Amino acid sequence: MFAAILKSKFFQFAGTVVLVLIIFFLAQQLYRKYQINQEIKGLENEIAFLQTKNQDILKVINYLKTSEYRERQARSLLGLQKPGEFAVALPGDEPVEQTLGAGVSAQSGGNSNFIKWWRYFFSK
Repeated sequence: MFAAILKSKFFQFAGTVVLVLIIFFLAQQLYRKYQINQEIKGLENEIAFLQTKNQDILKVINYLKTSEYRERQARSLLGLQKPGEFAVALPGDEPVEQTLGAGVSAQSGGNSNFIKWWRYFFSK
């Protein structure tokens, strides 16, 4: 009798449905595990990147605390010097408008070189 139940069409159909459901839920769980592992790898990469960035920032902070940096800033920004040294002030780069004169800069009008040539050939 039990063998007859096992060989019946209904039992085989029900067994197949249960097997398909088990495979479906197993595949779903495997996919979730894959997604979680991918997210973990991404977060680990982000952690590694942020740790290296943090180390770089700490190096900069340590450099900014050194006397060498303070001395360099005092020399460049405040114009200070050590005893026995003398500072030399060189003229800086002047803007092009000042060196060419007001007439030339007004004539150019701030246009690009291409537009100047286009107007030269085609605006007659």
